[in-house]
Amino acid sequence: MSRPRQRLTPSELEIIFRKGATDQEIEAAIRSPRYWSYVVRFPNGPVAAWGRGRSRQTCERNAVIGAETTAMELCFEEDGSWALGRWRFLLWPPG
Repeated sequence: MSRPRQRLTPSELEIIFRKGATDQEIEAAIRSPRYWSYVVRFPNGPVAAWGRGRSRQTCERNAVIGAETTAMELCFEEDGSWALGRWRFLLWPPG
């Protein structure tokens, strides 16, 4: 997966990975005035992929690739199962 040009800071990543972090808390922490920002959440809540991009299209592409990569890594590391349900894609425009 190609890494976004605008990387997240350690404090932003801390909020993303904090157990129980709400979508609103994550948005407040990572929304950028210049870049689109996104996270993808597993059906059971944890964040599977995150980043920033110069366009919505870039974020959408990177979100799908990141979520797929994370899911594949988990299949090989664990028993290959996780909570069934809908993955959540959250996207925030610059602002």
